[in-house]
Amino acid sequence: MYQGRSNSMFSWNFTIQGQGQHASLEFNWLNEQGSINIDGHDLSVVKHGMLSGFWTLEHAGETILAAQKPNAFSRSFEIQQSQATWLFEAKSAFGRSFNLKDQQHTLATMRPKHIFTRSFTVETYAEQIPFATIVFCSWLMILTWRRQANNSN
Repeated sequence: MYQGRSNSMFSWNFTIQGQGQHASLEFNWLNEQGSINIDGHDLSVVKHGMLSGFWTLEHAGETILAAQKPNAFSRSFEIQQSQATWLFEAKSAFGRSFNLKDQQHTLATMRPKHIFTRSFTVETYAEQIPFATIVFCSWLMILTWRRQANNSN
């Protein structure tokens, strides 16, 4: 199990820890890009076009993972890593929890610890999920939360 928490009450930057691994997520202030540090390795989250629903996680100019929104109104992403494809989607229309799935199974669940917090847990049900995938999916979930918070103001 992994634990994620905001760096402060008003921050959208997060840390994720668990199973001997650590990641920090930093969102750019004005756009939907930023950086991720996983166990000392710096990666970039790049959004490809202001109105695009396409993000990549990159290290030294090489794409590690890619995420594409199937449509602008869904809270789901198709995640690609070399030969693997997963679906990362909200569990319900109004909740803040997300599932990572392959074609047949739920591989991981991400959920807030309780209704009034941005701290969250990640439960994995499969061993083959790389930590970078968990962290990138966490980034996308937090991005969705951030969009909802900005739209409710």
